[in-house]
Amino acid sequence: MLNLKKIGALAVVSTLVLTGCGKKTVTCSATQEESGEKMTTEVVGTLKSNKIDSVKAKITFEKEETAKTYCSFLGLASTADDGSKIDIKCDGKSITISNYEKLDSEEKIIGLTKDEFISKMKESGGDKVSCK
Repeated sequence: MLNLKKIGALAVVSTLVLTGCGKKTVTCSATQEESGEKMTTEVVGTLKSNKIDSVKAKITFEKEETAKTYCSFLGLASTADDGSKIDIKCDGKSITISNYEKLDSEEKIIGLTKDEFISKMKESGGDKVSCK
């Protein structure tokens, strides 16, 4: 049977594992409908020294065929004009972009504060975007 010390230690370890060992993040998400099909986008910015250091996005579609089409498109566009590669992973109905900040070299995301990041996400997605 677990004693209180073991339960406390387990709670601390679980919290660190689930929260990324103290890394601060801001998550913005939105669900939109395109051509009669819903798609959910979740963008996670990781903060370092109170500035966005990296950005990851996950897009989930209702249909696997739609995800495959978008994945093919992103695969063709995976190398930006400046030669930086976009890291994409296609898995069933979802697409994960590990370095989302490289998707649009015109939009500078790295170095923004949390509030600036939220503002930029809401600016691009409108009132459908919620951030936490």
